[in-house]
Amino acid sequence: MLLEIFHYAVVLHHWFVAYYSIIVLDVAGAELQYLKDVRRFPIFYLTTWNFAGQVLFFSICALQDAFGHSWTARNRNLIKKLQDFFFTSLVFPGTMLVWTAFWGLYLVDRELVLPQSADEVTPQWLNHSLHSVIFVAVLLEMMFTRKRLFGHLVSMATLGFFCIAYDTAFMCINYIYGAALYPLFYLVNSWMQKLLILFGFNVCVMGYYILGAKFIFIREKQV
Repeated sequence: MLLEIFHYAVVLHHWFVAYYSIIVLDVAGAELQYLKDVRRFPIFYLTTWNFAGQVLFFSICALQDAFGHSWTARNRNLIKKLQDFFFTSLVFPGTMLVWTAFWGLYLVDRELVLPQSADEVTPQWLNHSLHSVIFVAVLLEMMFTRKRLFGHLVSMATLGFFCIAYDTAFMCINYIYGAALYPLFYLVNSWMQKLLILFGFNVCVMGYYILGAKFIFIREKQV
């Protein structure tokens, strides 16, 4: 019952954040370059991709909690397998990367990720919803539900494809429109340096997948 309440709470929170970000938040008159990029290319931020993944995952969890009893055993098992694959391959490592990269750079110099002048337009609670609550949600999901691992090759290939897709989208926006999206990349002029930074993030997200897989393996071994 507590797990169901947790899933419902996360879904309500995430959908409200999505509604606020898409419908209510108005950055049309902003002069800050960061906010101009947010207005023009909202779907090209890794935070957006990761948050959309969480919305999809937890919505399926909530639907399964609410209506799963009426599904056939075969369908329940199939949905559970897809959930576990999606969570372990993309949701967990992606969330860990967004959380550590954002707050790591924020602690070094917040101007690299979220300029202080942006606070006049974007509320602090929205920042925490997109970069802090997501971490708490996946951490609780990982701790209090049992996940099944799939083949590492398939999972890492899926995550690798995700990384390539995002890197390609980011570089295309940067090349075609001259929008670096993140303040950090406006400080980097060399394409090679940008690719190296992206490669570093890709290595980190792969490391987070391995970390999550190790945690699941150790816990299952102890059960």
